[in-house]
Amino acid sequence: MKSQKFLFTAFLLFSTFTISCGSAVNSATENSSSIQSSNKKTPSTPKEFFNQAEDKVEQGDLIGAVYDYTQALQINPKYTQAYIARGLTHRKLKNYQQAIADYNEAIIINPKYAQVYNNRGLARYYLKDYQGAITDFNQALKINPKLAIAYANRGLIYRNLKQYKKAIADYDEAIKLNPKYALAYNNRGLARSLLKDYQEAMADLNEAIKLNPQGANTFNNRGFVYTSLQDYQKAVADFTQAIKIDSQNALAYYNRGYIYQKLGNKSEAIADFEQAANLYQQQGNQRSFQNTLKRIEKLSY
Repeated sequence: MKSQKFLFTAFLLFSTFTISCGSAVNSATENSSSIQSSNKKTPSTPKEFFNQAEDKVEQGDLIGAVYDYTQALQINPKYTQAYIARGLTHRKLKNYQQAIADYNEAIIINPKYAQVYNNRGLARYYLKDYQGAITDFNQALKINPKLAIAYANRGLIYRNLKQYKKAIADYDEAIKLNPKYALAYNNRGLARSLLKDYQEAMADLNEAIKLNPQGANTFNNRGFVYTSLQDYQKAVADFTQAIKIDSQNALAYYNRGYIYQKLGNKSEAIADFEQAANLYQQQGNQRSFQNTLKRIEKLSY
């Protein structure tokens, strides 16, 4: 199995310290106040528009949220949190340039805001501006050397650049700062697997699963390691668990189909590839959709 089939199972980590999806305490406070204000009256202050926007984000109305964040900023052009939150919402809408523009404004207001550099770095990552992303993560760490997510995200960039040892070094730092960082263990395990250091990769992925038993992509990654070790039954078990946790995980269906094909279970392989193809199409991943169709065609002869 080609390793690049698993590159999409690493995680991007967003800094959400001051916005709606931040820490549990901040999120609960923001959401409860916004619900109360929306029940009482139409928003008129920056805070009320901000709270309403956060409600809309929770409800999946991202376009409406952008409108309300914009309303808040029209009243208060120095509302840093609104720029950050609108930037994250633009990121979810894949409007990466608009996200960067919002982070730029937040940085102008507060150039020492490490988390904003982290978020701008991720927007640049999505635009494949890897050097720009590294610059932002470096700046975030210069401001706050204990920002674990910036190490983890820079590690992801290095992994994409195939600088796996640098990636592992960054994940090491993230884990030192936060020993319960499940996503950092997952990503370090993936980097180690790409160096064919399967035993260390397995240890990392086991720890990630221990910390987060509901991490579907971590089961998928461990299944890849079992596949590389030719332990196909355990690989199938892990891909099956990934699907049990996340029935929309196209890659897990694809990978299980690959194992079934390798084991000579043609009908099971076709069924999994068909499910993967359907999900890829629904998710707009045309490249993987077409590649999966080719596998189905070969098996159908």
